[in-house]
Amino acid sequence: MNLRLFWSAFCSLIFFIIGYSIVKMSLFDFLFPWQEKSIGTLSFYLIPISFAVVSFLIAFFSWRWLYNSLKFFLNKITSFSLFDIFLPLLGLFLGLIISLLITWPLSFLPLMGILKLIPLLFNLVLGFLGVYLALKKKKDIENTLKLFSKFYQKASSLVLGISDKQHVKNVAQVNNYSKIIDTSVIIDGRIQDIWRTGFLDGHIYIPSFVIKEVQQLSDSTDPMKRTRGKRGLEILNSFKEEAKEAIVIEEIDYKGLNGVDEKLIKYAQGIPNSSIITNDYNLNQVASLLNVRVLNINDLANAVKAVVLPGEEISIQIVREGKTPGQGVGYLEDGTMVVIEDGKNHISSQVNIAITSVLQTSSGRIVFGRILS
Repeated sequence: MNLRLFWSAFCSLIFFIIGYSIVKMSLFDFLFPWQEKSIGTLSFYLIPISFAVVSFLIAFFSWRWLYNSLKFFLNKITSFSLFDIFLPLLGLFLGLIISLLITWPLSFLPLMGILKLIPLLFNLVLGFLGVYLALKKKKDIENTLKLFSKFYQKASSLVLGISDKQHVKNVAQVNNYSKIIDTSVIIDGRIQDIWRTGFLDGHIYIPSFVIKEVQQLSDSTDPMKRTRGKRGLEILNSFKEEAKEAIVIEEIDYKGLNGVDEKLIKYAQGIPNSSIITNDYNLNQVASLLNVRVLNINDLANAVKAVVLPGEEISIQIVREGKTPGQGVGYLEDGTMVVIEDGKNHISSQVNIAITSVLQTSSGRIVFGRILS
């Protein structure tokens, strides 16, 4: 309530000054030509007081709407990147500079009445135009800044005596090593084993909103989700303890965005040449559409599975019956399912089979074979 009264009083003071300025600058006769040419003492004070009272009432009764609008605006602007905020400010600054250069000669002219508002009009029009053009040409400005950045990097390499090829190599090493992991990867747990092999180097970033999602899973009333969440926290603590400085946990959130996937993509866009490591198919597809690099652990697992070719002979244990009558099912060491023709009668037996075909599906590979006589 105190803030509401303060805001209303502030608006009242501002509009009292505006009303007083209208009378003082002799703008009353121009704005209200149907009134008498000279205004008395009562009108001299009545106009600014009227402005102050009306503005106080408007500010007081519109406070709730203004407060909610300001809150929404602040939540929205915190979801923007620094470049998105800086760009319109740059356009506004350049527009006002141009307006100043145009209106500066007018300051030497004896402007009277409404003509005194010409500099203000130029500021409004050119300021708006600067912001509009900056947003409209955002892509061109971004490309230009990248070009200057590359030029600066090359110039720096020459000054420091580093060859251009070596400099590019160093820059690539710094930029391409940033990895960001999502909730599915933390719960999956294989990320720690992959890191141990040395295939993942550089820093691994974990935003705080990803950890928050894992924590929410661990507090879920659903037993399955709660188990997955607790497993994710255990793996995360173990991974952080083992990887130490390689793990970077950053306190960040985007209040204007709802889903963790949206926040993760926004976060990745703020780190140059970073990659999202995930097992989530939907996140994989959306990130690819937005030109964010994705590393899928399931794709990696499929890529490193043992290669078997039609005609090759292997030994395998048949563990259960297949869906089709007479078939038996076994598994390779890497978990690849093998469907054996006429293998039903050999369940729990180790048999030699010949590979007849290999089928690649969205969930992995299926190998088909027949028992050697």
